[in-house]
Amino acid sequence: MNHKAITLLLFLLSLSFSTYAQPIEIGYIPEKLDGVSDEDYQRGKHYLENTYQAIQEAGDTVYADYWNIAVAYAYMGQTPKLVHGFLLSAKKQNPTSFCGIVAYAFETLNTLQEHQLYSILGERFVELTADCDLEVKRPSLEERFAKKQKTDTKGLTLELVDQLIQLMHKDQYYRYSQASMQANWKKQQVLDQEVSD
Repeated sequence: MNHKAITLLLFLLSLSFSTYAQPIEIGYIPEKLDGVSDEDYQRGKHYLENTYQAIQEAGDTVYADYWNIAVAYAYMGQTPKLVHGFLLSAKKQNPTSFCGIVAYAFETLNTLQEHQLYSILGERFVELTADCDLEVKRPSLEERFAKKQKTDTKGLTLELVDQLIQLMHKDQYYRYSQASMQANWKKQQVLDQEVSD
């Protein structure tokens, strides 16, 4: 085999092992399809416009952008293949946060099959979320401080960062899930008062 053929083969192999990401065309708004209500179309359009703006402002694409585009396309009646591609990109970019979004959405439903994305993707949605722990957990104060250790804090006042972590922990103590917030809203109000004092 000659040198050019080997180089081409290696290039093609590298492409097949590269990380797949559904391409995002900034500013693209699909046409309204027959059978899609005006309300759903406008909701999807709103998701897209906000997501495109966030991408442009950040100069980068994050997992939530892929998730939001998938949801927007679902509202707008786009193909299941396209919706699945964006969800897959969200999961590949940040599996933990992807599963967090799914768990949060699942918490308000009785089953995963009630989720709007299931109605479009069916078992493909179940398969995509099969390795997600659907139990929403409150991060401990220790976990929040551990995240600080992994964060670039150059130029920040560490005492202030610690105070903000403690405030955020109190602010989100019962808000980490809808069920927790509904069951403990009076307790959360007490914590909110402590934070505002």
